Amino acid sequence: MISSIKYNKNDLYQILGRISVAFATLDFYVTILIRNSTKDKVNFLHDKMALGKKLRILKGFKSNQFKDPSLFKKLHNILPEALRVSADRNQFIHDHWVFNEDTISVGEIELMHFQGLDKEEVITTSKKIQISDLRDFYSEIRQLHEKFGQLLTIARYPINR
Repeated sequence: MISSIKYNKNDLYQILGRISVAFATLDFYVTILIRNSTKDKVNFLHDKMALGKKLRILKGFKSNQFKDPSLFKKLHNILPEALRVSADRNQFIHDHWVFNEDTISVGEIELMHFQGLDKEEVITTSKKIQISDLRDFYSEIRQLHEKFGQLLTIARYPINR
């Protein structure tokens, strides 16, 4: 549904910026949980490791590898949601946004994805996204912030937000 509210590219930049920063913070929370909540020293993390990979690593841990088994259980309850949102992150961060003032003004933007750039034939797909959908996505990330922040508090690594 196209909105009756008039938008401009700054509205889009603002929500994309919020999404980017929110993911960076969520990545930080996950990193702290991995480093400080597991019994064994964690040597496999590195600066370039993506959030999705870190979440999949957490999913592979067993409860006896955590200092606090109740933390493990709570973490595993929110991991499916975090993994889903993380998969969407790659699309929002790595695909190409088409900045068309006419569609942005009515709250819509096109997101293009390219496959096979290293091959002779490149496949291009696109979809239209509403700015309101981006705001909803940002809200989902913020809810994950709260959930992971609570886990950090349980793990005795409170984050002042």
